[in-house]
Amino acid sequence: MLVHDFALVTLPGADMAEAMQRRGRDLLAGSVAAALHGPDGPAPFRLQTGGLLSSSQSTVLPFTLHLERQRSAFRQLQGDLEFFELEPRCCQLRLLASYGRLDPFAPTRVDHARVETTVRTMLNHLVRALEAEAARSCHG
Repeated sequence: MLVHDFALVTLPGADMAEAMQRRGRDLLAGSVAAALHGPDGPAPFRLQTGGLLSSSQSTVLPFTLHLERQRSAFRQLQGDLEFFELEPRCCQLRLLASYGRLDPFAPTRVDHARVETTVRTMLNHLVRALEAEAARSCHG
């Protein structure tokens, strides 16, 4: 199954690229932990990221997220976190990924809704973290 979402980040493209280059994996891991936080604390997960891939129009951070819990809406989310400048002080952050449960049952509509909610929470947290990271680097 595919999941696709986006968010706007009020950062220039150069600041966004610098923040992602410096701490992109850590910021993404923090956002995953925030999105997977349940009543018993954060769910155990493993995050793998590739290097940033840049072109003249966008930058991509490939990732794979593995969940350790047995009964979850997905066991693996694999895709790309991409950003590009829309205007001088604003970037679009986009996540496009596929997921599966790794069991004999296909994801249900409820599972898909849970995955979409998780991705939305990840992106919202990541936007705030990127903006805070850029503010920190500008102010010491």
